[in-house]
Amino acid sequence: MIHFSETKKTFKSYIFKSLTFVLALGLIGLTNSCEEDDSEDSITPTSAFSVSGTNFLEATFVNESANAVSYAWNFGDNSGLVNDANPVHEYAEAGTYTVRLVAVSESDKMDVSSMEVTVIAAEAPTAAFSLVANDLEITFTNESTNGATYAWDFGDESGTSTEENPVYTYAEGGDYTITLTVTSEDGVEDSTSEDITIADGVIPTASFTNVVDFLEVTFTNTSEDATSYSWDFGDSSGTSTDENPVYTYATDGTYEVELTATSVDGIEDVTTTMITVAAPVTPSASFTTSVSGREVTFTNTSTDGATYSWDFGDSSGTSTDENPVYTYATDGIFTVTLTVTSSDDLDDDSSSSVIAFIDPIVGGECEDPNDWDVPSSLDTWLAANITNSGTTFKPGGSSTSITGSSCKLHEIQRRMYQVIPVVSGQTYTITFFAAVENFGGPGTTFGTAYVIPAEFDTDETTAIGTSIASEDIEETATNAEFVEYSVTFTATSNEITFYIVPAGVNVGSNPAKLFEGNDLWIENVSMELIQPAVR
Repeated sequence: MIHFSETKKTFKSYIFKSLTFVLALGLIGLTNSCEEDDSEDSITPTSAFSVSGTNFLEATFVNESANAVSYAWNFGDNSGLVNDANPVHEYAEAGTYTVRLVAVSESDKMDVSSMEVTVIAAEAPTAAFSLVANDLEITFTNESTNGATYAWDFGDESGTSTEENPVYTYAEGGDYTITLTVTSEDGVEDSTSEDITIADGVIPTASFTNVVDFLEVTFTNTSEDATSYSWDFGDSSGTSTDENPVYTYATDGTYEVELTATSVDGIEDVTTTMITVAAPVTPSASFTTSVSGREVTFTNTSTDGATYSWDFGDSSGTSTDENPVYTYATDGIFTVTLTVTSSDDLDDDSSSSVIAFIDPIVGGECEDPNDWDVPSSLDTWLAANITNSGTTFKPGGSSTSITGSSCKLHEIQRRMYQVIPVVSGQTYTITFFAAVENFGGPGTTFGTAYVIPAEFDTDETTAIGTSIASEDIEETATNAEFVEYSVTFTATSNEITFYIVPAGVNVGSNPAKLFEGNDLWIENVSMELIQPAVR
Protein backbone atom coordinates (compact mmCIF):
# COMPACT_ATOMS: atom_id res chain seq x y z
CA MET A 1 0.00 0.00 0.00
CA ILE A 2 1.12 3.56 -0.68
CA HIS A 3 0.31 6.61 1.43
CA PHE A 4 1.69 9.97 0.41
CA SER A 5 1.43 13.77 0.83
CA GLU A 6 3.11 16.29 -1.46
CA THR A 7 4.89 19.54 -0.57
CA LYS A 8 6.31 21.89 -3.15
CA LYS A 9 8.73 24.62 -2.37
CA THR A 10 9.92 27.44 -4.59
CA PHE A 11 13.53 27.75 -5.47
CA LYS A 12 13.81 30.94 -3.47
CA SER A 13 12.47 29.46 -0.28
CA TYR A 14 14.54 26.34 -0.77
CA ILE A 15 17.80 28.49 -1.07
CA PHE A 16 17.18 30.32 2.10
CA LYS A 17 15.68 27.50 4.19
CA SER A 18 17.48 24.39 2.95
CA LEU A 19 20.84 25.64 1.69
CA THR A 20 22.71 23.00 3.58
CA PHE A 21 20.67 20.13 2.07
CA VAL A 22 21.09 21.49 -1.49
CA LEU A 23 24.84 21.85 -1.12
CA ALA A 24 24.95 18.28 0.02
CA LEU A 25 23.25 17.20 -3.18
CA GLY A 26 26.17 18.52 -5.20
CA LEU A 27 23.94 19.14 -8.12
CA ILE A 28 24.23 22.88 -8.52
CA GLY A 29 26.79 25.68 -8.21
CA LEU A 30 25.66 28.65 -6.28
CA THR A 31 26.61 32.18 -7.17
CA ASN A 32 28.08 34.49 -4.60
CA SER A 33 24.73 36.11 -4.36
CA CYS A 34 21.81 34.36 -2.77
CA GLU A 35 19.39 36.60 -4.40
CA GLU A 36 16.87 35.43 -6.92
CA ASP A 37 17.93 35.52 -10.59
CA ASP A 38 15.44 37.63 -12.45
CA SER A 39 16.92 37.25 -15.94
CA GLU A 40 14.65 36.34 -18.80
CA ASP A 41 16.77 33.29 -19.71
CA SER A 42 16.19 31.55 -16.38
CA ILE A 43 13.55 28.73 -16.37
CA THR A 44 12.19 27.46 -13.10
CA PRO A 45 11.64 23.68 -13.02
CA THR A 46 8.65 21.96 -11.41
CA SER A 47 9.36 18.84 -9.27
CA ALA A 48 6.63 16.22 -9.23
CA PHE A 49 6.40 12.41 -9.04
CA SER A 50 4.07 9.55 -8.25
CA VAL A 51 4.42 5.90 -7.19
CA SER A 52 3.09 3.45 -9.77
CA GLY A 53 3.02 0.62 -7.30
CA THR A 54 4.76 -1.31 -4.59
CA ASN A 55 5.67 -4.96 -4.51
CA PHE A 56 6.03 -5.43 -0.80
CA LEU A 57 9.38 -3.68 0.02
CA GLU A 58 9.95 -2.53 -3.57
CA ALA A 59 8.55 0.84 -4.82
CA THR A 60 8.46 2.07 -8.43
CA PHE A 61 8.60 5.86 -8.87
CA VAL A 62 7.29 7.78 -11.90
CA ASN A 63 8.96 11.18 -12.47
CA GLU A 64 6.39 13.81 -13.51
CA SER A 65 8.68 16.90 -13.23
CA ALA A 66 8.77 19.68 -15.87
CA ASN A 67 11.59 21.91 -17.19
CA ALA A 68 14.21 19.77 -15.44
CA VAL A 69 17.34 18.16 -16.84
CA SER A 70 18.67 16.37 -13.75
CA TYR A 71 17.26 14.85 -10.60
CA ALA A 72 18.19 13.83 -7.10
CA TRP A 73 16.11 11.31 -5.10
CA ASN A 74 16.23 10.84 -1.36
CA PHE A 75 14.19 7.77 -0.37
CA GLY A 76 14.10 8.65 3.29
CA ASP A 77 15.86 5.47 4.50
CA ASN A 78 19.43 6.82 4.65
CA SER A 79 20.34 4.75 1.62
CA GLY A 80 21.91 7.61 -0.32
CA LEU A 81 20.93 9.72 -3.31
CA VAL A 82 19.84 8.37 -6.69
CA ASN A 83 19.94 10.44 -9.92
CA ASP A 84 17.78 8.15 -12.12
CA ALA A 85 14.76 9.80 -13.67
CA ASN A 86 12.40 6.92 -12.77
CA PRO A 87 14.05 4.79 -10.11
CA VAL A 88 12.89 1.52 -8.56
CA HIS A 89 13.90 1.30 -4.93
CA GLU A 90 13.84 -1.65 -2.56
CA TYR A 91 13.63 -0.87 1.13
CA ALA A 92 15.37 -2.97 3.69
CA GLU A 93 12.36 -3.18 5.96
CA ALA A 94 8.69 -2.27 6.14
CA GLY A 95 7.70 1.23 7.17
CA THR A 96 6.55 4.70 6.08
CA TYR A 97 9.20 6.83 4.44
CA THR A 98 9.34 10.51 3.23
CA VAL A 99 10.64 10.50 -0.34
CA ARG A 100 12.00 13.79 -1.82
CA LEU A 101 12.76 14.63 -5.45
CA VAL A 102 14.92 17.60 -6.43
CA ALA A 103 14.41 18.68 -10.04
CA VAL A 104 17.14 20.94 -11.58
CA SER A 105 16.75 23.04 -14.77
CA GLU A 106 19.42 23.89 -17.32
CA SER A 107 19.93 27.19 -15.57
CA ASP A 108 20.53 25.28 -12.32
CA LYS A 109 17.32 26.36 -10.83
CA MET A 110 15.76 23.76 -8.50
CA ASP A 111 12.42 22.64 -7.21
CA VAL A 112 11.67 20.01 -4.56
CA SER A 113 8.64 17.79 -4.03
CA SER A 114 8.10 15.11 -1.37
CA MET A 115 5.72 12.27 -0.66
CA GLU A 116 5.12 9.71 2.12
CA VAL A 117 5.46 6.13 0.92
CA THR A 118 4.52 3.06 2.96
CA VAL A 119 5.87 -0.39 2.14
CA ILE A 120 5.18 -3.76 3.76
CA ALA A 121 7.29 -6.90 3.90
CA ALA A 122 6.13 -10.04 2.12
CA GLU A 123 5.54 -13.20 4.24
CA ALA A 124 8.27 -15.45 2.98
CA PRO A 125 7.79 -19.25 3.05
CA THR A 126 10.33 -21.74 4.27
CA ALA A 127 10.62 -25.00 2.35
CA ALA A 128 11.33 -28.15 4.37
CA PHE A 129 10.39 -31.82 4.24
CA SER A 130 11.21 -35.26 5.57
CA LEU A 131 10.77 -38.66 3.99
CA VAL A 132 10.39 -42.32 4.79
CA ALA A 133 11.66 -44.84 2.24
CA ASN A 134 10.04 -48.24 1.84
CA ASP A 135 12.24 -49.68 -0.87
CA LEU A 136 11.12 -47.93 -4.06
CA GLU A 137 8.17 -46.20 -2.37
CA ILE A 138 8.86 -42.87 -0.69
CA THR A 139 6.42 -41.16 1.65
CA PHE A 140 7.03 -37.42 1.95
CA THR A 141 6.01 -35.28 4.91
CA ASN A 142 5.84 -31.58 4.11
CA GLU A 143 7.27 -29.52 7.00
CA SER A 144 7.25 -26.14 5.20
CA THR A 145 5.86 -22.98 6.74
CA ASN A 146 3.84 -20.17 5.13
CA GLY A 147 3.26 -22.25 2.02
CA ALA A 148 0.17 -21.99 -0.14
CA THR A 149 1.20 -24.22 -3.05
CA TYR A 150 3.84 -26.88 -3.49
CA ALA A 151 5.80 -28.24 -6.43
CA TRP A 152 7.76 -31.47 -6.07
CA ASP A 153 10.38 -32.73 -8.47
CA PHE A 154 11.39 -36.30 -7.64
CA GLY A 155 14.56 -36.15 -9.71
CA ASP A 156 13.85 -39.02 -12.10
CA GLU A 157 12.92 -36.81 -15.11
CA SER A 158 9.26 -37.85 -14.89
CA GLY A 159 7.94 -37.69 -11.36
CA THR A 160 6.32 -34.48 -10.14
CA SER A 161 3.49 -33.64 -7.78
CA THR A 162 1.60 -30.68 -6.40
CA GLU A 163 0.24 -32.58 -3.40
CA GLU A 164 1.18 -31.40 0.04
CA ASN A 165 2.32 -34.84 1.24
CA PRO A 166 2.83 -37.08 -1.77
CA VAL A 167 3.76 -40.76 -1.89
CA TYR A 168 5.94 -41.64 -4.86
CA THR A 169 7.21 -44.96 -6.18
CA TYR A 170 10.34 -44.98 -8.30
CA ALA A 171 10.58 -47.30 -11.26
CA GLU A 172 14.06 -48.44 -10.30
CA GLY A 173 16.75 -47.89 -7.77
CA GLY A 174 19.30 -45.10 -8.12
CA ASP A 175 20.47 -41.72 -6.87
CA TYR A 176 17.90 -38.94 -7.02
CA THR A 177 17.71 -35.29 -6.00
CA ILE A 178 14.31 -34.35 -4.63
CA THR A 179 13.38 -30.67 -4.79
CA LEU A 180 10.43 -29.00 -3.06
CA THR A 181 9.46 -25.47 -4.12
CA VAL A 182 7.06 -23.70 -1.77
CA THR A 183 5.12 -20.60 -2.82
CA SER A 184 3.42 -18.34 -0.28
CA GLU A 185 0.12 -16.55 -0.76
CA ASP A 186 2.19 -13.44 -1.63
CA GLY A 187 3.87 -15.30 -4.49
CA VAL A 188 7.19 -15.57 -2.68
CA GLU A 189 9.04 -18.81 -3.28
CA ASP A 190 11.53 -20.90 -1.37
CA SER A 191 13.09 -24.20 -2.39
CA THR A 192 14.97 -27.02 -0.70
CA SER A 193 16.55 -30.20 -2.06
CA GLU A 194 17.69 -33.53 -0.68
CA ASP A 195 19.67 -36.35 -2.30
CA ILE A 196 18.51 -39.95 -1.72
CA THR A 197 19.71 -43.35 -2.85
CA ILE A 198 17.12 -46.07 -3.55
CA ALA A 199 17.99 -49.76 -3.80
CA ASP A 200 16.44 -52.06 -6.41
CA GLY A 201 13.84 -54.73 -5.39
CA VAL A 202 10.68 -56.61 -6.42
CA ILE A 203 7.74 -54.27 -5.90
CA PRO A 204 4.38 -55.91 -5.12
CA THR A 205 0.98 -54.55 -6.05
CA ALA A 206 -1.74 -55.18 -3.48
CA SER A 207 -5.32 -55.65 -4.71
CA PHE A 208 -8.35 -57.79 -3.97
CA THR A 209 -12.03 -58.29 -4.68
CA ASN A 210 -14.77 -59.45 -2.33
CA VAL A 211 -18.18 -61.06 -2.33
CA VAL A 212 -20.51 -60.20 0.55
CA ASP A 213 -23.04 -62.77 1.73
CA PHE A 214 -24.80 -61.09 4.64
CA LEU A 215 -22.18 -61.06 7.44
CA GLU A 216 -19.81 -63.42 5.62
CA VAL A 217 -17.31 -61.98 3.15
CA THR A 218 -15.18 -64.02 0.74
CA PHE A 219 -11.98 -62.22 -0.28
CA THR A 220 -10.15 -62.99 -3.51
CA ASN A 221 -6.54 -61.83 -3.53
CA THR A 222 -5.55 -60.34 -6.91
CA SER A 223 -2.17 -58.97 -5.77
CA GLU A 224 0.90 -59.26 -7.97
CA ASP A 225 4.57 -60.01 -7.14
CA ALA A 226 3.73 -60.77 -3.51
CA THR A 227 4.73 -63.79 -1.43
CA SER A 228 2.95 -63.05 1.86
CA TYR A 229 -0.17 -61.23 2.92
CA SER A 230 -1.62 -59.55 5.99
CA TRP A 231 -5.31 -58.73 6.26
CA ASP A 232 -7.01 -56.37 8.68
CA PHE A 233 -10.80 -56.67 8.45
CA GLY A 234 -11.43 -53.34 10.15
CA ASP A 235 -13.52 -54.52 13.10
CA SER A 236 -10.77 -54.24 15.74
CA SER A 237 -10.42 -58.00 16.00
CA GLY A 238 -10.34 -59.75 12.63
CA THR A 239 -6.98 -60.42 10.95
CA SER A 240 -5.61 -63.11 8.65
CA THR A 241 -2.48 -64.14 6.78
CA ASP A 242 -4.38 -66.39 4.37
CA GLU A 243 -4.10 -65.57 0.72
CA ASN A 244 -7.87 -65.74 0.16
CA PRO A 245 -9.63 -65.57 3.52
CA VAL A 246 -13.32 -65.92 4.31
CA TYR A 247 -14.38 -63.78 7.23
CA THR A 248 -17.64 -63.50 9.16
CA TYR A 249 -18.40 -60.23 10.92
CA ALA A 250 -20.20 -60.23 14.25
CA THR A 251 -22.42 -57.23 13.60
CA ASP A 252 -23.81 -55.10 10.80
CA GLY A 253 -21.67 -52.20 9.70
CA THR A 254 -19.29 -50.61 7.22
CA TYR A 255 -15.67 -51.67 7.62
CA GLU A 256 -12.37 -50.62 6.04
CA VAL A 257 -10.51 -53.75 4.97
CA GLU A 258 -6.74 -53.40 4.54
CA LEU A 259 -4.49 -55.82 2.64
CA THR A 260 -0.70 -55.57 2.93
CA ALA A 261 1.12 -57.53 0.23
CA THR A 262 4.85 -58.20 0.73
CA SER A 263 7.32 -59.23 -1.98
CA VAL A 264 10.23 -61.62 -1.74
CA ASP A 265 12.47 -58.61 -1.12
CA GLY A 266 10.36 -57.46 1.81
CA ILE A 267 8.84 -54.57 -0.10
CA GLU A 268 5.26 -53.85 0.92
CA ASP A 269 2.22 -52.42 -0.81
CA VAL A 270 -1.05 -51.61 0.93
CA THR A 271 -4.59 -51.26 -0.40
CA THR A 272 -7.86 -50.62 1.40
CA THR A 273 -11.51 -51.05 0.48
CA MET A 274 -14.71 -50.14 2.34
CA ILE A 275 -17.28 -52.92 2.61
CA THR A 276 -20.75 -52.98 4.13
CA VAL A 277 -22.23 -56.09 5.69
CA ALA A 278 -25.64 -56.76 7.22
CA ALA A 279 -27.21 -59.72 8.93
CA PRO A 280 -29.93 -61.41 6.90
CA VAL A 281 -33.58 -60.71 7.56
CA THR A 282 -34.78 -63.86 9.28
CA PRO A 283 -38.52 -64.49 9.15
CA SER A 284 -40.62 -66.04 11.89
CA ALA A 285 -43.57 -68.12 10.75
CA SER A 286 -46.79 -68.29 12.77
CA PHE A 287 -50.52 -68.32 12.18
CA THR A 288 -53.89 -68.73 13.84
CA THR A 289 -57.04 -70.43 12.57
CA SER A 290 -60.78 -70.02 12.74
CA VAL A 291 -62.74 -73.17 11.86
CA SER A 292 -66.33 -73.33 10.70
CA GLY A 293 -67.09 -76.93 9.82
CA ARG A 294 -64.69 -77.84 7.05
CA GLU A 295 -63.94 -74.21 6.15
CA VAL A 296 -60.83 -72.84 7.83
CA THR A 297 -59.77 -69.19 7.82
CA PHE A 298 -56.03 -68.74 8.32
CA THR A 299 -54.62 -65.54 9.80
CA ASN A 300 -50.93 -65.05 9.10
CA THR A 301 -49.09 -63.65 12.15
CA SER A 302 -45.59 -64.11 10.73
CA THR A 303 -42.93 -61.41 10.89
CA ASP A 304 -40.37 -60.31 8.27
CA GLY A 305 -42.00 -62.40 5.58
CA ALA A 306 -41.92 -61.49 1.90
CA THR A 307 -43.63 -64.56 0.42
CA TYR A 308 -45.75 -67.37 1.87
CA SER A 309 -46.38 -71.00 1.01
CA TRP A 310 -49.19 -72.99 2.63
CA ASP A 311 -49.63 -76.78 2.66
CA PHE A 312 -53.04 -77.65 4.07
CA GLY A 313 -52.06 -81.24 4.83
CA ASP A 314 -54.69 -83.04 2.76
CA SER A 315 -52.34 -84.01 -0.10
CA SER A 316 -53.88 -81.49 -2.47
CA GLY A 317 -54.50 -78.08 -0.90
CA THR A 318 -51.82 -75.36 -1.22
CA SER A 319 -51.79 -71.57 -1.39
CA THR A 320 -49.45 -68.60 -1.68
CA ASP A 321 -51.98 -66.12 -0.26
CA GLU A 322 -51.00 -64.29 2.87
CA ASN A 323 -54.29 -65.08 4.64
CA PRO A 324 -56.04 -67.93 2.79
CA VAL A 325 -59.45 -69.47 3.41
CA TYR A 326 -59.56 -73.19 2.67
CA THR A 327 -62.42 -75.71 2.62
CA TYR A 328 -61.53 -79.35 3.22
CA ALA A 329 -63.31 -82.05 1.23
CA THR A 330 -63.54 -84.44 4.16
CA ASP A 331 -63.55 -84.34 7.90
CA GLY A 332 -60.22 -84.82 9.58
CA ILE A 333 -57.37 -83.41 11.56
CA PHE A 334 -54.79 -82.02 9.19
CA THR A 335 -51.25 -80.77 9.79
CA VAL A 336 -51.03 -77.38 8.13
CA THR A 337 -47.54 -76.04 7.35
CA LEU A 338 -46.75 -72.41 6.59
CA THR A 339 -43.35 -71.63 5.05
CA VAL A 340 -42.36 -67.96 5.23
CA THR A 341 -39.55 -66.59 3.06
CA SER A 342 -37.87 -63.26 3.84
CA SER A 343 -36.54 -60.68 1.40
CA ASP A 344 -33.11 -62.26 1.92
CA ASP A 345 -34.47 -65.64 0.78
CA LEU A 346 -34.35 -67.19 4.25
CA ASP A 347 -37.14 -69.57 5.28
CA ASP A 348 -38.95 -70.42 8.47
CA ASP A 349 -41.66 -73.05 8.90
CA SER A 350 -44.54 -73.34 11.30
CA SER A 351 -46.93 -76.28 11.55
CA SER A 352 -50.16 -76.71 13.42
CA SER A 353 -52.98 -79.25 13.50
CA VAL A 354 -56.32 -78.11 12.20
CA ILE A 355 -59.59 -79.95 12.82
CA ALA A 356 -61.92 -79.76 9.86
CA PHE A 357 -65.11 -81.47 10.92
CA ILE A 358 -68.82 -81.44 10.23
CA ASP A 359 -70.77 -83.41 12.83
CA PRO A 360 -72.11 -86.32 10.75
CA ILE A 361 -74.79 -87.41 13.21
CA VAL A 362 -78.27 -87.05 11.74
CA GLY A 363 -81.13 -86.08 14.02
CA GLY A 364 -79.00 -85.54 17.09
CA GLU A 365 -81.77 -83.46 18.68
CA CYS A 366 -84.12 -86.46 18.37
CA GLU A 367 -86.88 -84.41 16.82
CA ASP A 368 -87.64 -87.34 14.49
CA PRO A 369 -87.18 -90.85 15.96
CA ASN A 370 -87.06 -92.23 12.43
CA ASP A 371 -83.49 -90.86 12.16
CA TRP A 372 -82.53 -93.61 14.65
CA ASP A 373 -84.54 -96.51 13.19
CA VAL A 374 -82.90 -99.92 12.85
CA PRO A 375 -82.69 -101.67 9.44
CA SER A 376 -85.42 -104.19 8.66
CA SER A 377 -83.05 -107.14 8.77
CA LEU A 378 -82.15 -106.20 12.34
CA ASP A 379 -85.86 -105.91 13.12
CA THR A 380 -86.18 -109.54 12.15
CA TRP A 381 -83.27 -110.56 14.33
CA LEU A 382 -84.60 -108.60 17.33
CA ALA A 383 -88.09 -110.03 16.93
CA ALA A 384 -86.64 -113.53 16.97
CA ASN A 385 -84.21 -113.05 19.84
CA ILE A 386 -85.72 -110.61 22.34
CA THR A 387 -88.15 -112.55 24.60
CA ASN A 388 -91.75 -111.28 24.77
CA SER A 389 -90.75 -108.22 22.74
CA GLY A 390 -93.09 -105.83 21.05
CA THR A 391 -93.14 -105.31 17.29
CA THR A 392 -91.75 -101.77 17.15
CA PHE A 393 -87.96 -101.48 17.24
CA LYS A 394 -87.23 -97.82 16.64
CA PRO A 395 -87.31 -95.31 19.54
CA GLY A 396 -90.43 -93.45 20.40
CA GLY A 397 -90.76 -89.69 20.62
CA SER A 398 -91.21 -87.70 23.79
CA SER A 399 -91.54 -84.13 24.96
CA THR A 400 -89.52 -84.92 28.07
CA SER A 401 -86.47 -83.02 27.02
CA ILE A 402 -84.03 -80.19 27.59
CA THR A 403 -84.60 -78.74 24.15
CA GLY A 404 -88.16 -79.85 23.41
CA SER A 405 -87.91 -83.40 22.09
CA SER A 406 -86.14 -86.65 22.85
CA CYS A 407 -86.02 -90.28 21.79
CA LYS A 408 -87.73 -92.62 24.22
CA LEU A 409 -86.71 -96.22 24.84
CA HIS A 410 -89.59 -97.41 26.93
CA GLU A 411 -89.78 -101.04 25.76
CA ILE A 412 -87.14 -103.73 25.94
CA GLN A 413 -86.87 -104.30 22.16
CA ARG A 414 -86.47 -100.65 21.15
CA ARG A 415 -83.03 -99.46 19.95
CA MET A 416 -81.26 -96.28 18.79
CA TYR A 417 -79.22 -97.10 15.68
CA GLN A 418 -77.17 -94.91 13.31
CA VAL A 419 -74.26 -95.57 10.96
CA ILE A 420 -71.79 -92.63 11.10
CA PRO A 421 -68.89 -91.93 8.70
CA VAL A 422 -65.51 -91.44 10.38
CA VAL A 423 -61.86 -91.41 9.38
CA SER A 424 -59.87 -94.42 10.40
CA GLY A 425 -57.20 -93.54 12.90
CA GLN A 426 -58.93 -90.43 14.19
CA THR A 427 -60.22 -90.14 17.71
CA TYR A 428 -63.77 -89.01 18.41
CA THR A 429 -66.05 -88.38 21.34
CA ILE A 430 -69.82 -88.94 21.10
CA THR A 431 -71.75 -86.98 23.69
CA PHE A 432 -75.42 -87.43 24.60
CA PHE A 433 -77.83 -86.59 27.38
CA ALA A 434 -79.98 -89.24 29.09
CA ALA A 435 -82.68 -89.27 31.78
CA VAL A 436 -84.66 -92.06 33.46
CA GLU A 437 -87.68 -92.30 35.65
CA ASN A 438 -86.85 -93.02 39.21
CA PHE A 439 -86.54 -96.74 39.75
CA GLY A 440 -83.90 -98.83 41.42
CA GLY A 441 -81.87 -96.05 42.94
CA PRO A 442 -78.56 -94.46 41.94
CA GLY A 443 -76.15 -96.79 40.15
CA THR A 444 -78.84 -98.83 38.46
CA THR A 445 -77.97 -99.36 34.78
CA PHE A 446 -80.80 -98.47 32.43
CA GLY A 447 -78.94 -99.00 29.17
CA THR A 448 -75.62 -99.00 27.34
CA ALA A 449 -74.30 -97.01 24.37
CA TYR A 450 -71.96 -98.95 22.08
CA VAL A 451 -69.55 -97.93 19.32
CA ILE A 452 -69.42 -100.81 16.85
CA PRO A 453 -66.56 -100.52 14.28
CA ALA A 454 -68.70 -101.16 11.21
CA GLU A 455 -72.23 -101.22 9.94
CA PHE A 456 -74.22 -104.30 10.99
CA ASP A 457 -77.79 -105.32 10.24
CA THR A 458 -78.22 -108.68 12.03
CA ASP A 459 -76.97 -110.47 15.12
CA GLU A 460 -76.83 -107.79 17.74
CA THR A 461 -74.96 -110.05 20.12
CA THR A 462 -72.01 -110.56 17.77
CA ALA A 463 -71.89 -106.87 16.87
CA ILE A 464 -71.82 -105.77 20.50
CA GLY A 465 -68.99 -108.23 21.06
CA THR A 466 -66.86 -106.28 18.54
CA SER A 467 -67.55 -102.84 20.01
CA ILE A 468 -64.53 -100.57 20.46
CA ALA A 469 -66.08 -98.40 23.17
CA SER A 470 -69.18 -98.28 25.38
CA GLU A 471 -70.81 -96.23 28.11
CA ASP A 472 -73.41 -97.44 30.66
CA ILE A 473 -76.39 -95.20 31.34
CA GLU A 474 -77.01 -95.19 35.07
CA GLU A 475 -79.64 -93.63 37.22
CA THR A 476 -77.91 -90.67 38.86
CA ALA A 477 -80.83 -88.34 39.43
CA THR A 478 -84.51 -88.38 39.95
CA ASN A 479 -87.49 -86.74 38.35
CA ALA A 480 -86.27 -87.17 34.75
CA GLU A 481 -83.20 -84.97 35.13
CA PHE A 482 -80.95 -85.20 32.09
CA VAL A 483 -77.31 -86.11 32.67
CA GLU A 484 -74.46 -85.82 30.15
CA TYR A 485 -72.67 -88.99 29.02
CA SER A 486 -69.81 -89.45 26.57
CA VAL A 487 -67.95 -92.27 24.89
CA THR A 488 -64.52 -91.77 23.29
CA PHE A 489 -63.03 -94.03 20.63
CA THR A 490 -60.40 -94.22 17.93
CA ALA A 491 -61.86 -95.29 14.62
CA THR A 492 -60.51 -98.50 13.11
CA SER A 493 -62.45 -98.13 9.87
CA ASN A 494 -64.19 -95.38 7.96
CA GLU A 495 -67.59 -95.90 9.58
CA ILE A 496 -69.03 -96.88 12.93
CA THR A 497 -72.47 -97.81 14.25
CA PHE A 498 -73.62 -95.89 17.30
CA TYR A 499 -76.02 -98.25 19.08
CA ILE A 500 -77.97 -97.74 22.32
CA VAL A 501 -79.59 -100.77 23.96
CA PRO A 502 -81.90 -100.41 26.98
CA ALA A 503 -81.49 -102.73 29.94
CA GLY A 504 -84.75 -104.50 30.80
CA VAL A 505 -86.33 -107.21 32.91
CA ASN A 506 -89.74 -108.74 32.76
CA VAL A 507 -91.86 -107.09 35.45
CA GLY A 508 -95.30 -108.20 36.44
CA SER A 509 -97.74 -108.92 33.65
CA ASN A 510 -96.06 -106.49 31.14
CA PRO A 511 -92.74 -107.97 30.07
CA ALA A 512 -92.26 -105.24 27.41
CA LYS A 513 -91.56 -102.62 30.05
CA LEU A 514 -88.02 -101.82 31.13
CA PHE A 515 -89.20 -101.26 34.60
CA GLU A 516 -92.77 -100.94 35.65
CA GLY A 517 -93.79 -97.34 34.96
CA ASN A 518 -90.32 -96.07 33.85
CA ASP A 519 -88.82 -94.68 30.61
CA LEU A 520 -85.28 -93.95 29.23
CA TRP A 521 -84.95 -90.68 27.29
CA ILE A 522 -82.03 -89.77 24.96
CA GLU A 523 -81.34 -86.41 23.28
CA ASN A 524 -78.65 -83.97 22.09
CA VAL A 525 -76.43 -86.59 20.50
CA SER A 526 -73.28 -85.06 18.95
CA MET A 527 -69.81 -86.14 17.89
CA GLU A 528 -66.51 -84.27 18.13
CA LEU A 529 -63.15 -84.94 16.53
CA ILE A 530 -60.70 -84.49 19.36
CA GLN A 531 -57.20 -85.81 18.68
CA PRO A 532 -54.76 -85.49 15.79
CA ALA A 533 -53.41 -88.55 14.11
CA VAL A 534 -50.31 -89.05 12.01
CA ARG A 535 -51.20 -88.61 8.34
